[in-house]
Amino acid sequence: MAWGDADADGDLDLVLGCEGEAILLYLGEGGVLSNTFLTIAGYSGNVDNVVSDLAWGDADNDGDLDLVATMAPARTAIQA
Repeated sequence: MAWGDADADGDLDLVLGCEGEAILLYLGEGGVLSNTFLTIAGYSGNVDNVVSDLAWGDADNDGDLDLVATMAPARTAIQA
């Protein structure tokens, strides 16, 4: 689980990763999390992908947040 402003609207958004599930992004709207979610492109949940950590940062230095997900066994995905 990691909080960040993924859509740069000033509201915190929540990203969740669970064992055998897709990585889900819940967008914050006016201080409330939406009841809908976006599935992160390039990642589909299955029993071989266990999300071990999620972090926000500017990996490509373009000024917006990027999501880094580490998965077991030994995989890393970056959503820029």
